[in-house]
Amino acid sequence: MPGNHIANYKIDSQDEQFQKFDAWQKLIPSVVETVNMKKHYWGIKPTLIDRCFRTGFLYNIASKQFARLDSNFSVSEKCNGCKTCLRICPADNIEIADNKPRWKHQCEQCLACLHWCPQEAIEYGKNTAGRKKYRHPEIKIKDMLIK
Repeated sequence: MPGNHIANYKIDSQDEQFQKFDAWQKLIPSVVETVNMKKHYWGIKPTLIDRCFRTGFLYNIASKQFARLDSNFSVSEKCNGCKTCLRICPADNIEIADNKPRWKHQCEQCLACLHWCPQEAIEYGKNTAGRKKYRHPEIKIKDMLIK
């Protein structure tokens, strides 16, 4: 699938995104079969580290650290206080103070707040300024809002 963690890399071009969507369309029947049969799917032969992450052992340790990474978010003067970030955050990690978002250190690093900010006022660290935001072409903001 297209990557969306623009803190680490630029997102794929729209052509690259559609190529990836097309490739996955071909795999959907086998994924459905795997889920229906309740089989484990590793894709490739897993390493010991893969097994540790996929069983939750290392993920449980690492995810506690992820939550505090939200201190890397910043809000520019472009923020108009629309609260889209608050409404789109699946972890309920944003509160509004002085008409601006503030993160509560339970972030899951999905970056939905950054990608869906209509003013593009949210950045993550120094690498995201000026980078194109990712939005799946078939998903609209109304599909994403949870509050």
